[in-house]
Amino acid sequence: RGAAPVPPGATPEEKEEFFAALPEEEFSEEEELLRAALLDFLERSGTGPAPLSDAAADEAVADAKLFLPQGVFKEWIDRRIGGEIETRVDARGQAIFGKRGELGNAVKRRRV
Repeated sequence: RGAAPVPPGATPEEKEEFFAALPEEEFSEEEELLRAALLDFLERSGTGPAPLSDAAADEAVADAKLFLPQGVFKEWIDRRIGGEIETRVDARGQAIFGKRGELGNAVKRRRV
């Protein structure tokens, strides 16, 4: 029931086809697993917002995101679970993520 696999290095058109194939009103099973893995990662890290690269390197998250085309991880978070988890680029240019509403303060604290 998940979306059809997209080869690594997918074109923008292939990425849009991937997103268009996902269910509109619910998550696919693969998406539910990735969503749960990201929320669990944030709970385990316990430090609030975290670098997206740290989550991507986490074994549970890495396994759960295998269905995503290469280069779509951040975009998937923004487009599919952005109501719960948000991403930003911090003052050092690093992509970070956290539960919605927690990043604004983290980015401001890091700039001080």
